[in-house]
Amino acid sequence: MADGLRSDTAQIVAVFVESIFYGLFLVTFFYCLRALLCTESYRRGWRNVNWSMLIIALVFWISGTLNLAFGLLRLLQAFVYNTGPQKVTQLGLDWVNVAKAVTISLQMIFGDGVLVYRCWTVYGKSWIVAFTPIILWMGIVALTIWLVYIQANISLGSRLYNPLAFPVCTAMWGVTIFLNVLATSLIVYRIWTVDRENNCNRQSLSPSHRPARKTGLHITMKIIIESGLVYTLTSITVFISHLARSNALYITSAAHIMVIGIVFDLIIIRIAEHR
Repeated sequence: MADGLRSDTAQIVAVFVESIFYGLFLVTFFYCLRALLCTESYRRGWRNVNWSMLIIALVFWISGTLNLAFGLLRLLQAFVYNTGPQKVTQLGLDWVNVAKAVTISLQMIFGDGVLVYRCWTVYGKSWIVAFTPIILWMGIVALTIWLVYIQANISLGSRLYNPLAFPVCTAMWGVTIFLNVLATSLIVYRIWTVDRENNCNRQSLSPSHRPARKTGLHITMKIIIESGLVYTLTSITVFISHLARSNALYITSAAHIMVIGIVFDLIIIRIAEHR
């Protein structure tokens, strides 16, 4: 693999980049907790808390924190605890690398799962509309589990571009990007059609026929588009670095795992602000 970026250099830079994004993630995480647990005037009762969203927010935070911790541990094992003459090509002990892969997989599975859930609820819990996104999501789950299994059984060489792992990883990222584009488009289309129908009904009842102001649905649609665009673009950068077989994949994937949690938190925060 012709790559000007060395593996050890890429992994050190990846921890630095991930630490920056983790700082942003912490800020959005605490604001997300505030939006889920409180309103502007009072603290929500336990019965009024959206427990599913709260649990997912906690899963994102725990998984992201563990991923960063494993990255730091991997560097310590490679450059502090590694006193032998053997050159380190794949940093860290086996269990650390596998555990780090598991945290990334959890972020992706839950992130895509939340998107599919939102698509399902926006269409009135229609299984017909959600069928394709659900099948794609199940495919992602199967591919991530298979990828972690392959990586857990690799004893030599790079885990990134192993002949068995590479095609599985390629399929996983391809399906992930397609699912994000499809589900986001379905959600935006549904919100747009409902908002347009509401505006038509409002104008038919109003004799003045004034231009319709931006509604809550319009704002929600904008939030979904922006969040989906950020998530999809970061996924594409990871996919490109993977296809190029570049060690930059360490850096792009490190940013991506935090972006998943940040995007989720921002949707909760911004929707709460416009209620």
